[in-house]
Amino acid sequence: MPKEEQKVQEHLLKIAQAHFGNLLSDKILIQAAALVARHRTKSVQAHWRPLPGQAELIDLLRSVFEQAGVAFEKQKSVLDTVAPFVLAKDPAAARNWSESGK
Repeated sequence: MPKEEQKVQEHLLKIAQAHFGNLLSDKILIQAAALVARHRTKSVQAHWRPLPGQAELIDLLRSVFEQAGVAFEKQKSVLDTVAPFVLAKDPAAARNWSESGK
């Protein structure tokens, strides 16, 4: 996995497109990759482990697809709802997520 946040996001976006490119909106794929990359950067800085990455991205997008199907507005709503649960694996990360609003 790359170290720089932008490179992590690009790497994750390629994975998202390979797995869900024909099922989810490009905007959702981009937003999910950005969320995971941003949270990974925060996790590195705060020494939270395990670091979110490919598995969390795929779990997040699978959850969005299973709950929202192909309707973009529903996908966005589900993504916003489930992201904290998928990304905040460390208890301190979970508290930080809820306090900072992402």
